Amino acid sequence: MGKEDLSNCRMAIGENQKDACRFYDSLTLNPSHYQHDMDFLMMKEKPLIKTGSNIYNFMFMKMFLDKAYTGLLFDMKNALVKRGVLDGTMGYANLRSFLGEEFSEHFFFYSLMKKCFGLNYVNYSGEELEKALGKGMPDYYLRRRNRIFVFECKDVQMAAKKKLSVDYETIKNAIFEMYVANSKGHAKGIGQLVNVIVEKLPSILSEVDKSAPDSVLFVYPVIVYFDDCFDVEGPNYLLNKEFQRIIREKKVTADYEVKDVVMVNIEQLMRLENFFADEKLDLAYLINSYIDYKEEFELNQVFPFNKYIFQEARKVGYELKKTRWFDEVFENLQIMDRKGL
Repeated sequence: MGKEDLSNCRMAIGENQKDACRFYDSLTLNPSHYQHDMDFLMMKEKPLIKTGSNIYNFMFMKMFLDKAYTGLLFDMKNALVKRGVLDGTMGYANLRSFLGEEFSEHFFFYSLMKKCFGLNYVNYSGEELEKALGKGMPDYYLRRRNRIFVFECKDVQMAAKKKLSVDYETIKNAIFEMYVANSKGHAKGIGQLVNVIVEKLPSILSEVDKSAPDSVLFVYPVIVYFDDCFDVEGPNYLLNKEFQRIIREKKVTADYEVKDVVMVNIEQLMRLENFFADEKLDLAYLINSYIDYKEEFELNQVFPFNKYIFQEARKVGYELKKTRWFDEVFENLQIMDRKGL
């Protein structure tokens, strides 16, 4: 008896499911035709490989999901163009931009923050703050006792040409344009966080979150990103260095002690939802211990916060298991399927 294949990258399709096989065949790469390039374009276009009769392997699951998502967007774009809702030339770009801002950065991000921190923190979405105080608010605001967290969420992708340039200045400039200030000089990412801390935080505390203590407040700036290329060593270090330079030039009240800026992948927050909600992980403790960790050795300075919290989560039992939110969504999909919706 052969050993059972427990790989989560393998998929077997029933012999009678001809349409499904044809669909997956269209996404299957022929190894003999593969031509390597630094951005893995052929693998992104065809993210499956056939390893037997009606048996498919995912070479990299994220590529498969991205391919499915992109296909869905094109179908949506075509339908909306036919109805006159979108322009035919810029339809895909406009739809992608709308989904990035309205769905990813607002609805999805807000829902995730509520799942992670809603029960244990004072929390306000950027939308709620803007209704009360006007423009220029953080994307999310949390407070627990005298610890305040201000978030900027960015569903933006670095262009392949820039991230594969192998040129330090090109990559650094691309990072700064996305997360410091754009080509028009408009503040982005850490630039927005600095403005929030200096200009908006006093009004948030005096007019919205009125129960904050009068003692010195510890302020934790956080960037939440979607592009996996920022998981690597370097970007968090560069942005924190620039953040510290800008914040020193501003007149920050002595009532605030501003911490280092940290970057965390939206997927990491999704994975650790249960651990934050159940208080097995404490966000302030993680950031404070990360700052201490960076001071231990010079090489630690460039170690990403996103990797650090994963290591800390493993210490308290994280095992790459699905979250409660996943179970809720799956249950709802099953109910909708049974009702024929």
